[in-house]
Formats: sequence, structure tokens, C-alpha cells
Amino acid sequence: MKTPSDELFALVKSLDTHERVYFKKYVINNLGRNSYIQVFDCIDKMKVYDENVLKIKLRDSIKGKGFKWLKKRTYEAIVKSLSDYHSDSSIGRILQNLIHRAELLIRKKLNVAAEKTIKKAEELARKTGENEYLLIILNLKTLYWRRGRFIEDLDNYCTNGGFDNEISYANETIKIIELRRLATELERINLRYSNLRDKGFIKKINSISKSPLLRSVAQYKTGRAIPMFYNVHYSVAGLTNKFDEKSYWRQMELIKYLERDKKLLPYKAYVYISALSNLIILLSVLGNRRNEIRMAFEKARSFYLTLSTKHQPKIVQHLFVDLFANYIGHLYDTGAPEESINVWNKMEKNNVFNITELRSEAEIALYTNLALCYFSLKRYRETLKQLNIIISKSDNNNLRMDVQGMAKILVIIVHYELKNYELLPYLIKQTKNYLKKKHLLFEFEKIMLNFFGKVAPVLSEGNEKSSAFIELKKEALRIFRDPVEAKVLNFFDFVSWIDSKIEKEHFADIIRRKAKLLSR
Repeated sequence: MKTPSDELFALVKSLDTHERVYFKKYVINNLGRNSYIQVFDCIDKMKVYDENVLKIKLRDSIKGKGFKWLKKRTYEAIVKSLSDYHSDSSIGRILQNLIHRAELLIRKKLNVAAEKTIKKAEELARKTGENEYLLIILNLKTLYWRRGRFIEDLDNYCTNGGFDNEISYANETIKIIELRRLATELERINLRYSNLRDKGFIKKINSISKSPLLRSVAQYKTGRAIPMFYNVHYSVAGLTNKFDEKSYWRQMELIKYLERDKKLLPYKAYVYISALSNLIILLSVLGNRRNEIRMAFEKARSFYLTLSTKHQPKIVQHLFVDLFANYIGHLYDTGAPEESINVWNKMEKNNVFNITELRSEAEIALYTNLALCYFSLKRYRETLKQLNIIISKSDNNNLRMDVQGMAKILVIIVHYELKNYELLPYLIKQTKNYLKKKHLLFEFEKIMLNFFGKVAPVLSEGNEKSSAFIELKKEALRIFRDPVEAKVLNFFDFVSWIDSKIEKEHFADIIRRKAKLLSR
């Protein structure tokens, strides 16, 4: 028996609040069919799609053409409303609409209106560096001249380098494709190999960094290519742990480039917020840049809050949450977990973003940093709550399994801090089986699990020996000489936690002291 399609259900659930309201207005004003709204409302109330239940609820609305027809038309109505709602939300959509309008006007032989529309589209495409659209517009313009027999315009275009310019734009478009290939290859390598701490990972990334496409930004002319050039450089430096002052100045050049035209900035919200988010990460790595990081966050926050709802699609919302997660992560790293939690509470209170609609990547970044802040403040119950959210995402194939592996190790540490010693053997066995199954049982994970396995019986008797932690630190430092193994420190500073046990000192104080040393 054929499984009923849940595409309409997925589409309905993907809409944000503004898109839902607009759909209903669109149907009432343009289609006049309440049955589409009835289908929408029935599906919207479902947590899991059930076609039989839907048929029963809609039996009075199913007339004539039947249930499948109604589902199909509702789906099309939602897509049309989305297209209408987002018609001016990006430069690409605006250019598409202008091109479509110009084609209609040419077909109707409304020459004056067609020429004005083509001119407007061409000016916008040139200004924003949208070469792919510019080539379509120039083709449309020459077609308009040929059909209208505008001989002087054709003479001028052919003799004054019009087609040479088109070739130049096409070559720039090829460069954009080549840059996109580099960016995609970096992402592919990261997804495939970084989770496994592959020894050849750095070598693969370095081979991409030698591409002639990354030698100089001066070889690019358009608004599409320039951000891509800087973003590929950032990815290479980040993936190889080689952020330096040159990386910083490249990132600042990108931000200044994007800020050149304030009017167009809302249309580049994703690229701009991404650039500021990357700047926060970069400055955090360089150290002693707290004021600059706060300024970058405030700039992003004020920009985000001034965006219209059309310029705040889910992808931009998710990106802002990633930026926010990076910011509170920085506060944690610099020994200010209280400030992190205060900022989080303020953002949550003001409903800056809808946390229930986040994608997994944004959730993981946010909940990981919140867990670390709560742990640093000895608020272990709240720490477990955040870690359990991370672990609950294990069925999401897009989630990095290594993060979940580290979360499970940290859960063991939290229960150790809570003196739940009787739980440790069970948690150790469960975590070991999980890491084996996911091929994530590396040397560091082994020594941590072995350590808790050996000390658990002693701990249950109420003893905590510094000598055991001194040996654990020696083993950890030996392993972390390997930069690939040391990646786990990007998740949690295990060495500082071990030091807190050896020195009988608060973990947060050690983090704070390290931050002060780095800031000198």
C-alpha cells in the first residue's frame, strides 16, 4: 500500500508566524477559497501527520474533485503566498520579478515601459554584482532592440564592447562557481573527516588553501565573488586552527565592504550577520579583544532588531542565534559565565528569537555554551538539562556526533560533581557503547572512561585522591600534544577541570585566571 505523502504537512510546519498570517490573507484576498484555510488549520494542529484523520475532519469540504485535488491546491496556494510574501526580500527575487515584468511588457509591445524596467533591473544588477542576472538582463535588452528594430542601440552595443562586457561578466561568474566549489569542498571535507579526527584532515584543507583563486581579492569585481573569497579564507584558517592578525584584517575588510551601502545591507542580512559572527569567533581565539567582541555583538544585535520580518527568514534567525551562542561562549571562555546567563535571560525575556523553531545546529551551539556556563557556576541541574537537550538530538543525521560524544563524557563529570557515584558504572558502560557504535572511541575518551571506571569504587567510599587526578592530567597532556586529539578542548576545557580537582579550587576561578593570563 502506498504511503500517503506528508509534503503538505512538512510545508505547513515550516512556516513562521508571519508567513502563516500572510497565507490566510492571501487566500481570502486572491483565491476566495476557505477550504484551503480549513486544510491548513487541520494540518497545523497535528503533531504527526495522519491522512485518515485529515480526511475525516475535511469530509464536508471534500466535494467534486476530491481529497487529493484539495491537498494539491492547498499546497500550491501556500507556495504562491510564500512567493508573494518574499517577492522583495532579496536582491535575487527583486531581479527575477523585474526580468519577468520586462518580458511581459516586451511581449505586449509596451516599449517605453519595457525599456524603463530593463534599465532599472540592469542598474540594480550592476550595483549588487549579480552577474548571473545581469547576463540574462543584457540578453533581454538586445532581444528587445532586435525585435523593435532599434538599429542605433544595436550599433552602439556591438561596436562599443557590449558583448566583450558580457564575456567579462561570464568569466566573473565562472570564478564565482570555482569559489563555490572550494567552499563546498571545504564543507564536504569537514563533514566527512573532522568528526573522526582524521590524520589527513589538515592536509586536505591545506591543499585547498593553495588555490590561485585565494591569492588576492583584487582579481574579483563583483559583490558575489568578494564575500565568497573572504569566507573561504576564513573557513581554511578556522578548520586548520590558524586564526591570526591577517585573518582578523581580512574579516574587517569584508565587514567594511558589506557596510558600504547601508540601503542594500538588509538584503545581505545573512552574509553580514555571518561575517560578524565569524569576527566574534576569530577575536575570541586571538584573545584580549573583549571590547571589540562586545561591539561586534551589539552591532549585530541592533542590525538584526531593525530588520523587517521579510528580511528575517528562518535562516537569518538561526544565524543570529549562532552568533549569540558564539558571544556567550566567548563570555564563558573569558571567565564571565554570570554575564553569559544574564545576557541569555535578557534575550529570552525580550523574545528576540523563537527558540522552539531553531534548527539543530543553532540549538547545539547555544545549549552547549549554556551548559558550560551553568557548569562553571556549579549549577549542575541546569547543566544536565542543557546536555540532555543536546543528546536528545542523536537521531538527527545532520548533527555532529562528536559533540554528542563529548556531551556524554561531560554528563559523567556532572554526575561525579553531584556525587551520584552509584550512577557512574552505568553511564560509563552506556557512553562506551555509544562511542564504539559511532566510531568515536578515541584515546582521550578511553582514558576518561577508564579513569572514572577505576575511581568510581573509591569515590563511593567518600574519597577523592589528588594523585589519581595528577596521573589523569599527565595522560591528557600527553594525548593533547596531538593537535587532532586536542580538538576536544574546543568543546570543554578538561585540563582546567582536572586542575580544579588537583588544586582543590573552583573550576570557574581557574578559567578566569587563564583568561587573565591570555589577555596580558
